[in-house]
Amino acid sequence: MPPADPRSLFDKLDPLKRDVICLLAVHYAPMSRSGLLDAARRLGLRTESGKALAHGDMKSVVDQLLRKRLIHEKVRAVACHPKLANIACESVLDEGRFDRLADAVGLKK
Repeated sequence: MPPADPRSLFDKLDPLKRDVICLLAVHYAPMSRSGLLDAARRLGLRTESGKALAHGDMKSVVDQLLRKRLIHEKVRAVACHPKLANIACESVLDEGRFDRLADAVGLKK
């Protein structure tokens, strides 16, 4: 992770990237890229132009977050950087969205 303040980095992200990090933080364990895309679609995330997310859109977002070292990848699965996980979870709790994200990543039945 870059040496900057994790909260500042999180707050400066565009909404889609922030929500992707939040999905990974709520899921906690590493998640496949296709599982992440499915969760993002269940949550109703859209591109900046308002289109439904396609595989290429999610690949671009994940690759950008990997380059910035805000998420990491292990054995074909991605996970939230530990220093961002609590910040992201606090954010969705404060916004009252935790249950929606937990549903989207399949944690609630």
